[in-house]
Amino acid sequence: MAVLLIIAFAITSLGITIASRMETMEGFQMIMNFLIMPLFFLSGAMFPLKGVSPWMETLMRLDPLTYGVDALRNIMYAQTPQSSYLVQFSLRFDLLVVAVMALLFVAMGSVAFNRWE
Repeated sequence: MAVLLIIAFAITSLGITIASRMETMEGFQMIMNFLIMPLFFLSGAMFPLKGVSPWMETLMRLDPLTYGVDALRNIMYAQTPQSSYLVQFSLRFDLLVVAVMALLFVAMGSVAFNRWE
């Protein structure tokens, strides 16, 4: 649950950062869908990182949500035979990336929201 909370906190902070710069709600919704859907599809939630083409693997490794999905897989498949195929990184590294992402997005959201007011 803690990993999910950190991921939700980070994505919400990203939304606040973008929303503080938008003038209309429709524009915000369009931008968020345009951003969130690729983040989700490239995160490895639908398919694992192994076996994809190199250019897509590079995009997946740049996607911060990839590390959140991998952390959840680390927790759920820790002692199973599928873990070597499904899990890419260590749980410690995944949590570090997700926490840094959350802190960065919270800082960006705070600065953007304070400038808007």
